Amino acid sequence: MGVKAVNITCVMDKETKIKKYALDKVVFLGILVISLLGARLIIMTRTAISLSEPIGLVNTGLSISLPASRGWESTKGWVYNRYSFVLLSTMTGQPGEFVPQIEIKYHLVREKQGPEQWLEQLAEIYEAKILEQGRIEKGSVVLHWGHFSQADNPIHNYSAIAVLPNERLLTIKVKGIEGGSFAVDKIFEKVAGSVNFEDTGFLSAGERLIGEIKTEGIDRFIEDTFSESYYVIKDGNFKPVGFTMDKVNFDASANTIKGSGYYYDRSRVNREETMVFTCDRFFENYYMKSESASFGSSRSIEVEIEKDGFMKVNSFGSAEKEYYYVMSAAMPDFFIDIILKKMALSDVDRIIVDMVGSDGGVLPVYIEKKGQEDGNSKKFELEYLSRPGFVQEIYLDSDLRLYKAVSSSPVKIFERTTKQALVKEFSERGDYILHSDQNFLENE
Repeated sequence: MGVKAVNITCVMDKETKIKKYALDKVVFLGILVISLLGARLIIMTRTAISLSEPIGLVNTGLSISLPASRGWESTKGWVYNRYSFVLLSTMTGQPGEFVPQIEIKYHLVREKQGPEQWLEQLAEIYEAKILEQGRIEKGSVVLHWGHFSQADNPIHNYSAIAVLPNERLLTIKVKGIEGGSFAVDKIFEKVAGSVNFEDTGFLSAGERLIGEIKTEGIDRFIEDTFSESYYVIKDGNFKPVGFTMDKVNFDASANTIKGSGYYYDRSRVNREETMVFTCDRFFENYYMKSESASFGSSRSIEVEIEKDGFMKVNSFGSAEKEYYYVMSAAMPDFFIDIILKKMALSDVDRIIVDMVGSDGGVLPVYIEKKGQEDGNSKKFELEYLSRPGFVQEIYLDSDLRLYKAVSSSPVKIFERTTKQALVKEFSERGDYILHSDQNFLENE
């Protein structure tokens, strides 16, 4: 009986061990399967690309989406950068890990080269070969794209360019590792495929209106051979905080228009800006120099625009000049009253024009004619695409002269006034105001 009991016990121990071994194998296989599924889930999570809602650039008709999946960080909207609007997006990763990067630009200056030349130039910049090229058509938008790579370099670049109406350009650049967990090629396909453009016609209308002004001659819109304007600037509480002075002189014998402007704002630590310009009546050549000072710093800039739109910007103290081709709808912001006057005389209600600022930057402005206000004055609403939410209302009197402007964020009110009133209110700049005619002649 005792021997049999021992034998039974041994058999039971062996069976228990076999069952435990089998169970261990099952558990191990289960853990392995779970691990593989987890790894696959992580890869799918990182490679699955969900896109944001279309990000529109106001009044342009352009929109595009950025990755919205977990781990992606993007700009909240289009960011203005002097000569373009930019969208940026990147994937977060571990230290030392290269992650995908996306840059989308809506260009405000022209390219003289075509899409093919642009791709070839990028290959030189990347110091890479073009592995493949193609076209992506989305409605009226045709994206010419290229896939760039260097030998023995895992980083790949996908870049595309589209020529939009009125010579605007859209470029898309995606950089990352080919294939793998980030699949840069799939990211590019997704983002490029989300482009949407519906032409509003506002830029075309602005281009035609600017063209008519240049054809007719700027002097046609100047009241006299010599004119001057004075405006007091008030804050939201109607307290005077600054002023502007503008002077324009037309020399018919020399076919030349010369002008100067002065801006003073004592609410911002006595910010000042002076500018002088000269151009011909058809705006085939334009030269402007501005100097500004604020918060203890100063800036001096020269801007030249030639007949074909070629613009040179020279910032004194900077090592290099900047060169661009501005659009046909571009004019210096000094001539905003001329643009509004021409618009008031036309049947055009809404336009976009490119205002060239005193710093040489290009500022697209949406302008809408709002009709007549009290009496025969005319009201216009201006929306600066570079400053979302910033709106300016400008009023012209019955003679189509600018007499008031109201800006938002912060509220500022510009009202036409006299030289004497400015001298009285801004005694700290009294001498400069009184001798502004002499200053104008010296600047000529």
